[in-house]
Amino acid sequence: MEERNQPRRPRRDAEQPQQKSESLIYGKNPVTELLKSGSGVDTVLIAEGLAPAVAAYYTALAKEAGATVKRVHPNKLRLMTGTESHQGVAAFASEIEYVTVDDLMAAAKAKGEAPFLVLSDGIEDPHNLGAVMRSALLCGAHGIVIPKRGGASVTPTVIKSSAGAAERLPVARVANIGETIRRLKEQGVFVYCADMDGVPLRKNNLTGPIALVLGSEGIPLCLNAVQTGKVMAGIYRNWDAAAYAELCQKFGLPDKKQYKDYSTGMKMKLCIAVALAHHPKLLLLDEATNGLDPVVRDEVTDLLLDFARDENHSILISSHIVSDLEKLCDTIAFLHKGRLVLCEEKDALREEYALWHGTAAQLTALDAQVYGKRVTPYGAEALVRRDALPAGAELTPVSIEELFVLMVKGECAE
Repeated sequence: MEERNQPRRPRRDAEQPQQKSESLIYGKNPVTELLKSGSGVDTVLIAEGLAPAVAAYYTALAKEAGATVKRVHPNKLRLMTGTESHQGVAAFASEIEYVTVDDLMAAAKAKGEAPFLVLSDGIEDPHNLGAVMRSALLCGAHGIVIPKRGGASVTPTVIKSSAGAAERLPVARVANIGETIRRLKEQGVFVYCADMDGVPLRKNNLTGPIALVLGSEGIPLCLNAVQTGKVMAGIYRNWDAAAYAELCQKFGLPDKKQYKDYSTGMKMKLCIAVALAHHPKLLLLDEATNGLDPVVRDEVTDLLLDFARDENHSILISSHIVSDLEKLCDTIAFLHKGRLVLCEEKDALREEYALWHGTAAQLTALDAQVYGKRVTPYGAEALVRRDALPAGAELTPVSIEELFVLMVKGECAE
């Protein structure tokens, strides 16, 4: 158990100083592993009302780690973490210090072991990177290598998802994964990665110096549109090659250009072509139009509208671009800080709510519930229910985006 009191991360060279910034880590397991790892911890926050034995445990761990302990109200901890699932404990920790690949190789040599490295080639979801780090640590990896661009870095979300592994597993960040692989090969490291035509894992001899390359969650970066279609044909039973080819042509997707060289708009179009080419009844979309220019965004929403017009088709989409939701959706749910603020049909929202206009003095005297307001030197407007005001009141229609914004402002003002 002595290893728990000693950080496993190799030290950086003196000529490569790394600035640190503080991150808030929360949850019992992540905070426990953080305190036991020996990494820099400034303050541990313990919620008032936490079971005495549990509070005493974290107080002792914090004292051993040289950290200050503060008791805070559970509501304050909820506001700081942005969730109800903080489990009553959080800690301010310095972000990890990235090391070099040479550091990882040297650490393996110092232990008298063949190096075992895990390379992340474009993993974008921080939860997935955290899970990879957790598995890599349990499998005895000497470190993980991530790209400086084109993938997730080690954030508080990654640290929490890793259940403490991020504080124990050294992480190197490189400018070019391909160049890193080339250099590792020159040092006698065998590099393994997944391939459709590869040898089954159980038939490989994974002994000696190895590096395991894990690609991104989505379409492999090395594939073009034609190759992507062939891969998907082996995944989806209802794959329609003709429909896929038609969609690719409609979107103007080049046949031979690799996915990694696509623009953001082209990537989204290819993903939608894949999603529609196996004739699904339900589409689940997360930020489908995020990062797209207005023209491409309009093309994508029009395509989704065509899909949704079939009464046998449905779309469940989450997005911060409310104007797209207003264009696409029949029913809209609005989440704010993890809480469902409303869930109603779009047309009903437009009929129920409106914007009232007047002066600040008139607003103060307004005899109706105000769900949100905006006051300027030129006048005032408030979000109200139409049926709460008498006929003749100055009302104008409210967009769904205005409705959401004013409701949030109204909540914050309470």
